Amino acid sequence: MKNKLKVVITTAILLAASSALAGIIFLPAGGQYIDPSLAPVNIQNLGEGSVRIRTTGLNGELSLKGSDFPPDYEVPATATGILPVVQQLELVINRSTGVVEGRSRGQVLVSNEIIQFRADVRGNASCLPLNGRSCGQLVVDLELRGTLSDPNNTASVGRMQMEMLGSLVWEDTDAVHWAAMSANATLGVNEVLINSLLETMEEGEVGV
Repeated sequence: MKNKLKVVITTAILLAASSALAGIIFLPAGGQYIDPSLAPVNIQNLGEGSVRIRTTGLNGELSLKGSDFPPDYEVPATATGILPVVQQLELVINRSTGVVEGRSRGQVLVSNEIIQFRADVRGNASCLPLNGRSCGQLVVDLELRGTLSDPNNTASVGRMQMEMLGSLVWEDTDAVHWAAMSANATLGVNEVLINSLLETMEEGEVGV
């Protein structure tokens, strides 16, 4: 009897988990940053061969296509949506191994509602000579994994996975800026959040 009860409970847990997973819809979202060179950068030497790089005010956009939505939602294939993003990025780089660890947080505007995200960051960094410096350019290849949530609606949640590529440059004046940054993202959203996303879609034009 005890074993039968254990099987029933285990089956119920598996069914609940599969239903929750089935309720998540994954959507690719193209990403671009709007002049990343304007985002303030702070660099701190941590000793033991590590450096911390903090960047605030990264402004960007995630773009959605109607053709990527499941057919059940009847979104016109020509529909598009733009999600403005404001992001902070903190990276700790081991200069000897090139290993990058860090975190990112920010806000995504979805149908005039602010959705928050937090993500762990993993990746690699490579130093290249530039402007007379042995490491005048730092190229970072990053992966972000985190969560989406609406503080005004606790039922509105999701996942975010993002791949980022950036180029950090030291100028002759010791000024530092991001010369380039690009991203591709995948959003895993539940029913509540996808309904908000649908409100951002406009057929035949870009709209928020």
